[in-house]
Amino acid sequence: MSRRAIALVVALGLVLSLGIAVFAAPWASSSPDGLERVAADEGFEDSATAHATADSPAADYPTWAWRALGVVLVFAIAAGLTAVAAGRRHDAEATPGAA
Repeated sequence: MSRRAIALVVALGLVLSLGIAVFAAPWASSSPDGLERVAADEGFEDSATAHATADSPAADYPTWAWRALGVVLVFAIAAGLTAVAAGRRHDAEATPGAA
């Protein structure tokens, strides 16, 4: 696969992810998820406490900007890790006798 084709697939994936995060996420179900449902069914729902970052501006991604930022940050981390892994693989192949 050529670099141009890979770049196109990555760009389309990023655009699709941003589109889902920004436009589709507001319509996500507000019904309890599996863990919340089990807690309610078993009667220990009231003992739950808020998580450590519940008071942060990005808690539960309240706006489209926070959702978009989350997608971009995950993309940047994944791209960075991929670049590091590819660099190590390239270095190992270039070094004679490397396993």
